[in-house]
Amino acid sequence: MTQSGTKPPPRPAGTAAWLVCLLAAWTLTTGANPTHAATRNIESFAPATAKTWTPFLDASAPVAATQGIAFPLPFSRKVDRAAWDKPVNLDLSAATAFEIELACPHAAAIRQFGIYFKSGNGWYSASKPLPGSGPQTLLFSKSDFSTEGTPAGWARITGIRLSPWKGEALDTALVLHRLAVIEGGSLLLVRGTSSCPDADSRAVAAKTTERLSRMLLEAGVPHGIVTDDDLERGALNKARAALLPYNPKPTAAQLKALNAFLARDGKLGVFYGASSALATAMGFKLGPYIKAERPDRWRSIVFAQPAEWLVPPRIWQKSANLMPALPAARDARVVAHWHNARDVRQPEPALVVSSRGFWMSHILLNDDAPSKQKLLVSLCAHLDPTLWAPATAQAVRQAGRVNDFTSLPHALSEIERLLPRATHPEATRALLDTARDLSGPIHQALSANQHREALHLARRQRQLLLQADAAVQLPRPGELVGVWDHDGTGYVPGNWPATVTHLADHGVNAIFPNLAWGGCAHYPSKHLPASTTQRLYGDQLAAVLAAAKPRHMQVHVWMVLWQLTGAPDTFIARAKKEGRLQVTSSGATRPWLSPHHPANRKLVLDVITELARTYPTIDGIHLDYIRLPDSQSCYSATTRTRFEAATKRKCAAWPADVLPGGRRHSQFRTWRTRDITALVADIRSTLRKANPNIKLSAAVFGAIQPDGGNIAQYWPDWLRAGYVDFIVPMNYTESSTEFATLLRTQTAQPRAAGRIIPGIGVTASESRLDPAQVARQIVLARQANCPGFVLFDLSGTLRDDTLPALRQGITRPVPE
Repeated sequence: MTQSGTKPPPRPAGTAAWLVCLLAAWTLTTGANPTHAATRNIESFAPATAKTWTPFLDASAPVAATQGIAFPLPFSRKVDRAAWDKPVNLDLSAATAFEIELACPHAAAIRQFGIYFKSGNGWYSASKPLPGSGPQTLLFSKSDFSTEGTPAGWARITGIRLSPWKGEALDTALVLHRLAVIEGGSLLLVRGTSSCPDADSRAVAAKTTERLSRMLLEAGVPHGIVTDDDLERGALNKARAALLPYNPKPTAAQLKALNAFLARDGKLGVFYGASSALATAMGFKLGPYIKAERPDRWRSIVFAQPAEWLVPPRIWQKSANLMPALPAARDARVVAHWHNARDVRQPEPALVVSSRGFWMSHILLNDDAPSKQKLLVSLCAHLDPTLWAPATAQAVRQAGRVNDFTSLPHALSEIERLLPRATHPEATRALLDTARDLSGPIHQALSANQHREALHLARRQRQLLLQADAAVQLPRPGELVGVWDHDGTGYVPGNWPATVTHLADHGVNAIFPNLAWGGCAHYPSKHLPASTTQRLYGDQLAAVLAAAKPRHMQVHVWMVLWQLTGAPDTFIARAKKEGRLQVTSSGATRPWLSPHHPANRKLVLDVITELARTYPTIDGIHLDYIRLPDSQSCYSATTRTRFEAATKRKCAAWPADVLPGGRRHSQFRTWRTRDITALVADIRSTLRKANPNIKLSAAVFGAIQPDGGNIAQYWPDWLRAGYVDFIVPMNYTESSTEFATLLRTQTAQPRAAGRIIPGIGVTASESRLDPAQVARQIVLARQANCPGFVLFDLSGTLRDDTLPALRQGITRPVPE
């Protein structure tokens, strides 16, 4: 697989000035990315203005480039970052996001690219890795920014700071072309505040609003964000459409504002609303709240006419609760229903529409993100048809940007060069020819303002390129091809044979089913209570083994430590009474078992022994959350007693002595990390005694902190001591550059050779990867000599999109 962009000349030994000249010429030939819809430029990086940027932290002075300003990065030196400041006077209070157009020939030199906005006595700051080398656009949502110091508000921005952080020790440079603010338009998202009954609901509302906003930004749909407290102050006065991502119970004043909005022909999209008055105003009748009696009841959304809505035939979503609405007005109708895990249509509507908007019976969750994004675009365009235009423009821009390719011509030429790799080169060439031929109809549709048709064709063009790219990837016999299964039930609860057959037929040879938690198990256990899954569907470990062994598929039991998700209330209450739960620095109890409590450690060892002896044919036990959740845990009385005993010294003030700034803070961080490592050693010893043939592995954070960091996890010691057979770092990122950098650090650890099997976040909350991105990361793992990979996680997306694409090349059978 190729790297992105037109390749720059090899980097000779030379000066930063040579790099600047190279980059200036290189960006002239490749060109900058087009502008996102509905943007306002706040910095053009005109070459003549290079001197307005003041170097900070001994950075080199920027210089004029052909199409922007070049910022030299002499990262072969002993520096960790560079930075430049520019004074401004900006009001960015209406911003939804920011985008930066830039180019870099050696992205591996940059660990993170940071942008800071100065305000008052503080800053708003955000950073992210570069996706790859070449010209690119970085998108920063406003929610990505955190505060430093005491900023005076987004309306009073007085400075901009750009700060790349060092990755590899390479000299390179950045050419900056444009910094723009993305502001609202005809569409508003209303974040739930006072319409939410409690803090937990408000947190869900904020997270859901952020999720929808990010989907819309990536789809090119401009929008603004307000709160429902803003409604009665006229926030909707200039809007044509508004989404209520999660605003369950609007106040009387908010309902008045929403009704006034509808009265002047505004359109609403409501998710999981609980207001019968609002439903009536929109032409619907709100039904009662429904909770699923089985976890497999509502698994997907299926439209009666998917082509009419430009959505996939099935949109995956696992919902456990609904507030369905039914058509009431003459123009109201059901357009989509829920289906269960067996694809049986359920009576509850998923979506109803009317001339006043739409109502979805649950919030939009983050699974199956590509399909959700298409759904969201169509729903918003249903409310305001003018939104087809920016969505279409973005789809056309993105059509050729598969893998690390920067444009449609680049993708076509590079994939064509690799055609001899394909099993069926002529069929793959036909895909490329069809994709190329679609450019004419796309531009004809755009010229005729047929944006919906152009969007459909641009999506088709991208899909053809994804298929062609998948076909030119090469397989590697003998590697571990694994899949995590978070539910621990396969695709369809009660039917492991179908799941294993599908996985095996698509090249998967290892399954990691989640079968044990801190307080329940999906198999009959003498030490853990039975989970709801076990009560409904039986012994899931016996079932997966019976299905997997005839297909020679490895089974590694995924064991989540400490978390009490699914545990009976009686189990949690008893653990709390016995002082076994984690305690925060403020003295609050958390529903997690403390890893420092002897009884909890014994429970883990008992479960390890039980698994190894009761199910001797399992191939491995896979530890997860073998760490602490964050710096807020654990400060229980037992933790104090064990820390003081280990260090042979009493704490004068607990937990003040061990908190940041306390005199024993560093010692405490070291101790708790070593205590976790000691537990891993005990697990290894216990497993060897119970069944020496079973492998031990662990899912870990990809970044390595020398003292274990806030989570007390320093897994290089586990490898060095031989406590684990292999490590699965969760390298969840959409940046191929960051993925490669993580792997370089991980595989450089002592005794890491052949024992790092990276986890790839296909559908993780931190990353959403299309098949080309997955293939790219697999290739990088192979280049790092990793013996395999594990995909997160078993889902409809993996089944329908990822695995079939990988089977065309990456995991295709190799003739013997």
